Amino acid sequence: MNSVQLLTDTISLLPELVLLAFGLLILVWDFCFPHESKSQLLFIGLIGIVLAAFFSLNQAGVTRQIFAHQLSIDYLTLFCRLIFLATAAMVFLISFNYLRVQGAERGEYYALLLFATAGLMIMAAGISFLSIYLGLELTAICSYILCGFLVRDNRSGEAALKYFVLGLFASGIMMYGISLVYGVSGSIYLHEIGKALAATSNYPLILTVGMVLLIVGFCFKIAAVPFHMWAPDVYEGAPTPVTAFMSVGPKIAAFVAMLRVLLVALFPLKEQWGFLFAIIAAVTITLGNIMALRQESVKRMLAYSGIAHVGYALIGVVACVTSPDIGAASVLLYFMLYFLANMGAFGVLIFLCRQGNIGETYEDLKGLGKVSPMAALLMTVFILSLLGIPPTGGFIGKLWVFAAAVKADIIWLAVVGLVNAIISAYYYLNVLVVMYMHEPSPETQPVNSFSLMMALSIMALVTIYMGVWPNIFFDLAQKSLVAIL
Repeated sequence: MNSVQLLTDTISLLPELVLLAFGLLILVWDFCFPHESKSQLLFIGLIGIVLAAFFSLNQAGVTRQIFAHQLSIDYLTLFCRLIFLATAAMVFLISFNYLRVQGAERGEYYALLLFATAGLMIMAAGISFLSIYLGLELTAICSYILCGFLVRDNRSGEAALKYFVLGLFASGIMMYGISLVYGVSGSIYLHEIGKALAATSNYPLILTVGMVLLIVGFCFKIAAVPFHMWAPDVYEGAPTPVTAFMSVGPKIAAFVAMLRVLLVALFPLKEQWGFLFAIIAAVTITLGNIMALRQESVKRMLAYSGIAHVGYALIGVVACVTSPDIGAASVLLYFMLYFLANMGAFGVLIFLCRQGNIGETYEDLKGLGKVSPMAALLMTVFILSLLGIPPTGGFIGKLWVFAAAVKADIIWLAVVGLVNAIISAYYYLNVLVVMYMHEPSPETQPVNSFSLMMALSIMALVTIYMGVWPNIFFDLAQKSLVAIL
């Protein structure tokens, strides 16, 4: 690689480099000015996110492979970059008051969020197993630390330890699967693996084993059944803004990386992985909804409902076997619409978090419609979107996923999803009943936070906008997939 090529590749990676640079700047700033207002750290981080978004949009329409074909700069990469940056910005805004209440205002928090976001962007742009794994581990290491950020909270430390141990185990399984696929194909590059497998129809058993191990690793990262055990405990114990981030960013990155692997490298094995994902999707949707019915903690309920939403998205992955364009686009559209509602629901819980009260139970939500009508209205929008009620974006997401399943002739899976969507109405609508049909309890005391209210209002408005004018987002999702279809 000559110097000109190296400079060009580095410029293409400016969004990720900007995030890493501003993360380091936050650490240095906090060390040099420990007694200054921590709001400065928030603004520095947001400036870094805006700059990263600017450099990302500057590369719109550019398609190139950089750093010896390790990363791809294309529409899918741009699509993911913007979603991850929007996620990071929203998490920054909803975190500020929460950290102050918890007495955990430290620069490391914002820096780790920026580092984790850079890892997500690298993972989604990866077109070799090496770059995908590096991006995954950068995000995972930051996530382990963020889960245990509240050092005085035993639940936070327990969540970090569980996530760390199980995360290492899953990473080892994925790496072993990568080694087996490499041993058969002789390459770590997704396109070369796809060409090698397409050239023969006699696949050794070791390749199937490698594929299964890869699927296991990805299923752990997206919290699909039966590799979901860590999610409820970790989501409940981690700081609520971190839970909001983990429930969206890493899942989207893992799904995008998985789509690249399945549709580019392992597409000749589509019948095998299609069957596996069909079973996983049905079980994930059903178990996620059944377990959510039994929860007394709203935060834990949202964790299990998040598992169910992973199952809905996997319906689109199964549809990729016969209709790769419609199936993959439905997955991207689903997460584009889902991430706002899910983050927003966790954000409203932060409204109820104050010193001595974690704000995570149904008791905390009682009478919220009378105490804080605006917060209750925002929660209503997010809950209806998660349930899939028009005119919210969640309705469009479920509609496209089910339509993809019907088009791919897997109607039974669409029926499973539809039945479970009806079941989920019980625990979602229960939140609205508690907010509007109960008298306020002493725990229902929302805090005043301008940044939090602004972030939640933006998410609610975009959620409704996506439900009313969805075509532009579906076209964007389809255009993003040109590079891999």
